[in-house]
Amino acid sequence: MIKILFKLYSSQEVFRQIRSKYFFGSKGALAICDASNSESFKNIPSWVESFKKEVGDKPIIFLANKCDLKDQQVTEDDMKQLVKDYSNTEYLYSSAKDGTNAEKAFINLTRLMVAEEDIV
Repeated sequence: MIKILFKLYSSQEVFRQIRSKYFFGSKGALAICDASNSESFKNIPSWVESFKKEVGDKPIIFLANKCDLKDQQVTEDDMKQLVKDYSNTEYLYSSAKDGTNAEKAFINLTRLMVAEEDIV
């Protein structure tokens, strides 16, 4: 049996100082940006660096949310570049509105975390 605890926090600047408390003990993460807002995408590297500094090279699934909207500013090339820049990562486009890839994101993250030697 696998027991997973998910913690949710905002990447807004006001929360930058408390990131390490939320990251402590994490075995993986979902890094979510708004696919219709390139500024939200630009915040991911800062978040990833903070996460990796605290917990090391743990799995990350990058999610470009709101893929159901027509005005997409985050491209497939943008997401591929993230995966290229950071090891132990994957990406998906998702929609909280219609459920696209919501379950798949958690399944993929769990698969990556179980593959890590220190989780089993």
